[in-house]
Amino acid sequence: MLILILLTVTCFIGAFYYKRLIDQQTDAECLHGEVVSFETYRGWRGQDGWKYYEIIADANGRHYKIRTDNSKAKKYAKQREITFYVPVGAVGDEEFVGGQPAAQYSSNLLQGTQMQPVNGTARPTAVYLSEDRKKKWQFWFLIVAGICFAAITILFVIAALTSSH
Repeated sequence: MLILILLTVTCFIGAFYYKRLIDQQTDAECLHGEVVSFETYRGWRGQDGWKYYEIIADANGRHYKIRTDNSKAKKYAKQREITFYVPVGAVGDEEFVGGQPAAQYSSNLLQGTQMQPVNGTARPTAVYLSEDRKKKWQFWFLIVAGICFAAITILFVIAALTSSH
């Protein structure tokens, strides 16, 4: 029964988290651009086996850095056209990458200079791929799952109380 209670709580906490992300994404601007740089790294959040991708994209003359662990991002190693979202207040060229402006960083990559993220870990960026956009059905799925687990828990409690008498 403790497992059902934990599942119920986890579903509702997850739904709250997804709702917050969906609300943050509603004001984001959708941009279409070109991939300037694509790099693959390992070690996100201190885990050696975790693979993530860093993409520098150019849209409307501005460079944007995108870090993601979404496996669908692998296609941008060959595909040059990209769709991504920029939340209100995110910056382009002013954003520094590896201690250098993004424009200088992408030119260094084109010249073959290797640069690793600071301390070998990735910090998430505000700019995200269209593939990373959260869907409303994910929020509703967690709500329904939480309600189902709560109902099953209540049925187990009622069954336990009635069978003891």
